[in-house]
Amino acid sequence: MSATKTVLVVENEELIRSSLVSALKFRGFDAAGAPNVSEAHRLVDKMGQSIDVTVLDMRLEDPYYPNITGADLGIDILKANPKWPSEFLIFSGYTQPDYYDAAFRLRTAAYIVKGTLTQDDLIRHIRSLALRRALNVDREDLGKKIEKIAATSHTANAAAIEVCQQVLEPETRACLGLPYVFLLSDSKGTQNCGSDAGLPTGYDPAYEQVQDMVFRRVNDTDPVIFQEEAFEGAPDEKARKVYEKLGGSVFLRLFATQGLRLSIGILRADDESVLLPEDPGKLARILNSYLRPAVIGHLFNVLSTIERAKRNTLLEHTSRFCLYVGQTQLDVLNEAIASKEIAPESPYFQKLKKLALDLRATGNEFSQLSDISAASEAGERKLPSVATADVVEQALREIKEQFPVGEIALESIGQPFKLEIERNDLLVVVLRILQWMVQRQDKIPGDPTLGIRIEYRRQEGRGEIIFTDRSRRLSNPLRKKLFEPFTQATTSPSAMLEEGEDRPGLYLPLYLAKMLVEVKNKGLLEDRSDDLEGKIGHCFVISFPVTEKGALTTETPRGS
Repeated sequence: MSATKTVLVVENEELIRSSLVSALKFRGFDAAGAPNVSEAHRLVDKMGQSIDVTVLDMRLEDPYYPNITGADLGIDILKANPKWPSEFLIFSGYTQPDYYDAAFRLRTAAYIVKGTLTQDDLIRHIRSLALRRALNVDREDLGKKIEKIAATSHTANAAAIEVCQQVLEPETRACLGLPYVFLLSDSKGTQNCGSDAGLPTGYDPAYEQVQDMVFRRVNDTDPVIFQEEAFEGAPDEKARKVYEKLGGSVFLRLFATQGLRLSIGILRADDESVLLPEDPGKLARILNSYLRPAVIGHLFNVLSTIERAKRNTLLEHTSRFCLYVGQTQLDVLNEAIASKEIAPESPYFQKLKKLALDLRATGNEFSQLSDISAASEAGERKLPSVATADVVEQALREIKEQFPVGEIALESIGQPFKLEIERNDLLVVVLRILQWMVQRQDKIPGDPTLGIRIEYRRQEGRGEIIFTDRSRRLSNPLRKKLFEPFTQATTSPSAMLEEGEDRPGLYLPLYLAKMLVEVKNKGLLEDRSDDLEGKIGHCFVISFPVTEKGALTTETPRGS
């Protein structure tokens, strides 16, 4: 994509049109103006897909097209380039409701009423929209670049750096008109992963302090003004030079997930020869609403691709291991029976056989899950509607039969719902979560009664089943490994898998549960134990999206 961004201004008033086009050209844009519908169509045919932002007046006063509004013209432009359309901005002196409706149908990024903003602010909107269009997730060449980054990056951190340097930085340089810096934090610290401001590259404690300041207000996404006086202690010479460069800068939070934090700093122009330099604070406030979704989209895509690749590899290797060990153990047992070294009625033989059957059944389950295409096809088939409360009750009955547990105080709150899911998938998931919690019974301080609360909740387009126990909470490092294979095997079940039963995963409980939920059924299984007060209790949450097909419906209360 060209480094020069292209803007089309459709405005019937000569003074407004020529002034805006000249101001845009002065700032390095390739800008053209059209006074009427015919000229606008001619320029669209000439400029084609290169138009980054189209500024439209609503009432064009065109005698040859008296009923055509700017939004109508925008829809024609949209139809001409549907794959990677221009961004649209309405700049009009009229505010009739039908004009707003037309702008909504066009999916206009902003409707700015003349006289409410300065021309400089209008240009800041154009800069921001040009950058948003450049980072559009539907842009084909960017999609290929993201795929390549995902395929060649072995860690999320390496992928995020490549996204900054190959995707975000070139387009930011072309659009903003000000120096910038991207700061990326991971477990090692914070580094400058892309800048045109002459700042030191790589990790630096000074960047760590800046990033902490930017992300200090957890739920606040407003721009953050750089303030050196907020840091404790006198900076060393290197930090002092960094802070001096950052004086007057404004930072935006862009991304925070998977242990990564990404921000962009917009700096003051350091070249005194620059005429009409941008104001970092004013630009940041406008840019903030446009930039974050685009950046999040790209980073989510690349990190998700890496995560899927790692997960599929792990599934495949775990499947092979379980199948090999399970089948080998069965072969050894059959040899022992044939040589009369062990009797088939021996309780030891029965336990070993059930262990082998469980491993083999688990391997088969993982083998199916590792085939992503098969999992996708399975997600499209018609699934039965399953009552979540019935599945939970069945799982609890089986747990009581399998484990020598004491009294289980089960508290159920909220309105149960129905899911479109294979009943046995949900049953295995619930069984394995309850199984894990039951085995924490001896870690309950003060009360021998095993308390498990199950809450049904619907919010923000998702249905959640929340499992909470009262055992002494495991540390964060241990809980980070809960959903990995081979880290949380059961200890002393009283009953194992019987031949012919379909309850795999007794020895890989939470890993199997997570894979069934997330790979096969497109949900989420999360550890939210840190949301609980104090140091007692674990909280696991299964959640599924509400689909347009009605994948989630509320159960009718019993007896009604």
